[in-house]
Amino acid sequence: MASLLGRFCRKLVVPGSANGSRMVSTTACDSEAVKSLNLYSAINQALHIALETDPRSYVFGEDVGFGGVFRCTTGLAERFGKNRVFNTPLCEQGIVGFGIGLAAMGNRAVVEIQFADYIYPAFDQIVNEAAKFRYRSGNQFNCGGLTIRAPYGAVGHGGHYHSQSPEAFFCHVPGIKVVIPRSPREAKGLLLSSIRDPNPVVFFEPKWLYRQAVEEVPEHDYMIPLSQAEIIRQGSDITLVGWGAQLTVMEQACLDAEKEGISCELIDLKTLLPWDKETVEASVKKTGRLLKLFISGVNLSGFFLIIGLTIRAPYGAVGHGGHYHSQSPEAFFCHVPGIKVVIPRSPREAKGLLLSSIRDPNSVVFFEPKWLYRQAVEEVPEHDYMIPLSEAEVIREDNDITLVGWGVQLTVMEQACLDVEKVSALYYFNSKIIDLKSQLPWDKETVEASVKKAGMLLILDAIKPIVNY
Repeated sequence: MASLLGRFCRKLVVPGSANGSRMVSTTACDSEAVKSLNLYSAINQALHIALETDPRSYVFGEDVGFGGVFRCTTGLAERFGKNRVFNTPLCEQGIVGFGIGLAAMGNRAVVEIQFADYIYPAFDQIVNEAAKFRYRSGNQFNCGGLTIRAPYGAVGHGGHYHSQSPEAFFCHVPGIKVVIPRSPREAKGLLLSSIRDPNPVVFFEPKWLYRQAVEEVPEHDYMIPLSQAEIIRQGSDITLVGWGAQLTVMEQACLDAEKEGISCELIDLKTLLPWDKETVEASVKKTGRLLKLFISGVNLSGFFLIIGLTIRAPYGAVGHGGHYHSQSPEAFFCHVPGIKVVIPRSPREAKGLLLSSIRDPNSVVFFEPKWLYRQAVEEVPEHDYMIPLSEAEVIREDNDITLVGWGVQLTVMEQACLDVEKVSALYYFNSKIIDLKSQLPWDKETVEASVKKAGMLLILDAIKPIVNY
């Protein structure tokens, strides 16, 4: 396989393997005029092309005027002028907000967030404004010309404020696209596609590879399609799915597994939202197994610990709230180590779980289903009592399939089970329901024991993708 790939593919060289380098294949036609570039130089080349080919394009952010802290914008201001490439104040919310307005007027706004760790102040602008701009106007207006660049991941010395991988937060947001390249050639082609895409794009750049990843990159203007995964290694026993910098580690793992007789198929997702479901499904049907690697730091929990903080928030739709008052954002917080996420299903549960959350030594985000505020009525003990966090409860016992939910959706799930029993009585199909209560950390043992018994699992997610691309 290595010799075959060598004939048809350029090689991305990343220092770090036993023989001094790791190889992640990335295709490039032999007839192309190419130049050896590292990843930040490929980003820089893409930005030059974007500004040169479209006079409506602008690049701005903190320190981009002199080239940026990673030098990705070097030479842009000198060539295209300070009216099109300029510095901004240190205000991520303002930077992205200005980008939304600029894009809404028909321009191409390429925003740089200096470190992905600092994208959180702009979260509201990205999630509530950029992502919903087209939807809320009935497709009369949009900010599809917005691209947000952000270097992500650890480099070994950045600390917890310069090492985060926040892509998972944005993968729950309909209306935006999330893209992460694995190599210089991919970075250039995907960035140009992102800038020219008719939707807002959050483009995360693996800063660990800025200078370490070097490969031959076509010098001309080219684009790599978004939402098309690539199988970069064929296999038959298991499918591995990844993106960005982690693919160098995953390919080395594939080589190590091959020595033990395990054939791994490796897929670069490239676009995390919307992702290429067809390619992944076809691979999993072939191999029968799937492994996804996440690089978010689960060992950072100590940095996020604030003792005694409980955040209450009413969530969910009530039928008349509109898109700004009907969201179910719990999934965003389920990727944050160091906090707990709790959602009650009833008045009795709400009282006991809230008291437990307030007295818990960790920070807790407590979501309250506002649809049940007045509709849910039951007898509640008047005394002081607590319900343990992170302990799921089996609220309906049966054997055929395990249903896992939380909050308001459990009333729907119970009714669904009754309906299924009516129409499938002849087939003896019965459902077990588990109330997770705490989404983070969740009661893995209870769910696993039920799934082992039933053999099937269904998780109902309350988030509705209301925006089509």
